[in-house]
Amino acid sequence: MLQGTILTRKVNPVHDYH
Repeated sequence: MLQGTILTRKVNPVHDYH
């Protein structure tokens, strides 16, 4: 789920806890 975390960070850095 590492890729998903990077994608989420790009969209919403606040959701870095994913």
